[in-house]
Amino acid sequence: MRSLSRKQEESTPIQHHEDASANTAPSSPPQLHHSFGQLPLHAPPIASSSPAPAPVGGLAPGIEQDSADTFIGGKTFGEAVGDIARPVGTTLGNIVGSTVGALTGVSISSTTNAGPTWNDHGHFDWRVGFSTTGANGWIVQEIENTYRAQDDTGADLAGPVPTPHYWEAWAVDGASTITPNVGPNNDYWIRPGHGPNTTGHWSMTGKVFFTTTDPATQGFAAGNAPDAGILLSSTTEPAGLGVARLHRYAQGTWDSTGATPTHTGSAR
Repeated sequence: MRSLSRKQEESTPIQHHEDASANTAPSSPPQLHHSFGQLPLHAPPIASSSPAPAPVGGLAPGIEQDSADTFIGGKTFGEAVGDIARPVGTTLGNIVGSTVGALTGVSISSTTNAGPTWNDHGHFDWRVGFSTTGANGWIVQEIENTYRAQDDTGADLAGPVPTPHYWEAWAVDGASTITPNVGPNNDYWIRPGHGPNTTGHWSMTGKVFFTTTDPATQGFAAGNAPDAGILLSSTTEPAGLGVARLHRYAQGTWDSTGATPTHTGSAR
C-alpha cells in the first residue's frame, strides 16, 4: 500500500494509469486529509536521488539474505521462485474472483493510470483506480511485501522498510463511488530509489475484497500501517472477507553497482 496507501523503498503510505517515462515518475499527488471514516492513500513518490525514504502503498517486510542462499540473475533462489509463482497465483486467483463476482453480482477491477515504471536504483511507481459493482460497503486490500536492499559490499542498507503484511480500506457509497482518491487514482504502489552502488529485490502482492462490514469496527484506523497513508488500515486480519475479487502483483530487481544501473521486473 498510500493505496491510496504508502509504499516505498529507497536509500521511501496501497501502493493503490497515465503513461510515465521509463526514468521519470509521474507528478506527485496532492495532499489529502483523512476525513472519510475509513480510507487509504499512499504517499507521494521520492526522487531516486533522495536519501532513503519510507515505503509507500503497501510495502513489504525486509527479507534478510541467508548466508546459504545463492543468487540467480541478481535474485536469491527464494526470490526467483516467488517471482515465477506470483503471476501464476494471480491469474488463478482472478479466475476464481471473476467467477464469484458473476455469481454474487459484486466484482472489482482496476485501471492503470500511470506506470508501472521501473526506474534506476530500485525506484518503482504504479498508480491505479478501482471500480466495483458493489455498493454501500468497503473495498479492503490485503498487502504482502518482501524487500532486500544492500550496498556494494553486501551490507544491508539502513532506513525504513515496507510493512510486511497489512490490510487497508476504501469506502464505497450507494453509487459505487470509491473514496479516497486523487484524481483517477485510488492506489499507489511506490518503491523509492536507493541511490548508486546499491542492489536489491522487492515484491508486492495485493488481494482485493468487498465487504459490508465497517473496517473501523474491526480495529482499522489511519496510521496503523504507515504504508497505507490516510487509509484506514490494520496489521491484524479482519474477519469475514470471503473470496478476493481481484489479485495484483509487482516485483523488481535492481543493480546500481555497475556503470549502467539496471532495474527490471513485472507487474499485473
